[in-house]
Amino acid sequence: MTDAENLKCGLVSAEVNETFTEAVLRLQDESRLCFCHRVGERWAKAVGPDGREQAGGRAAQLLATMTIFRLNARHLEIEFGDGSRWEMPSKAVANRDPAAAHGDSPLAGTESPVPGSSASPASGRAT
Repeated sequence: MTDAENLKCGLVSAEVNETFTEAVLRLQDESRLCFCHRVGERWAKAVGPDGREQAGGRAAQLLATMTIFRLNARHLEIEFGDGSRWEMPSKAVANRDPAAAHGDSPLAGTESPVPGSSASPASGRAT
């Protein structure tokens, strides 16, 4: 199974804010992949389930395999080290999500990154 297929199989929901600068992918194990891409700021991080944010879970496993991501009004696109790619149109996600349609941040409550994991501003990849 490719990394993109692993993400697709584990994805429960996706949220994008109205300016298409923040996104959260929620996975079956309740972990989250969080993305931010705005002028002067670009990062991705894994957050474990509520109450166990430091755990990382499936999100941390996927983050470790990411090589780059793009987040803009057109889409959220993730490329993985195995050469696979996953993409979701941003507008379709924002239109389905009531919080995103109102401009609420999908990153609320995700301020603590996984220990030992940081994001590279240039690539959006964990280091």
